[in-house]
Amino acid sequence: MGIGYALLTGAYYANVFNGRDLAFMSTSLFGLDGNIYNQTAVITPDLKLDPDALAIVGLPRYTTTYALSQLFYNLSLGSAFTYIVIWHWPELRTGKLYS
Repeated sequence: MGIGYALLTGAYYANVFNGRDLAFMSTSLFGLDGNIYNQTAVITPDLKLDPDALAIVGLPRYTTTYALSQLFYNLSLGSAFTYIVIWHWPELRTGKLYS
C-alpha cells in the first residue's frame, strides 16, 4: 500500500495528465478550468450527448490519481483472467474443477 501512495504522489507532483491543477485524490469529473464538470450542459433532456455544447464546454478530466487507479484496476483484472487461462487451461478445457 505504501508503494501505491508513493507512486500516486510521485505521479501527481510529476504533473502526469496535467493533474496538478486538480484535487489530489478525487473521483469527480473536472472541467478545463479545474471546477466540477457541468454534465447537464452537454447532456440533452433525452439523455443524449449534445456535440455542439461539448465543443463549447470541453471534455471532462479525471484527477491523476483516479486515472491511474482505474488503469491499474483494469490491468490487474486482465492479468487475473490471463493467469487463469495460462495456468489452468487443462482444467478449463476438460471442464473438471479438481482431479
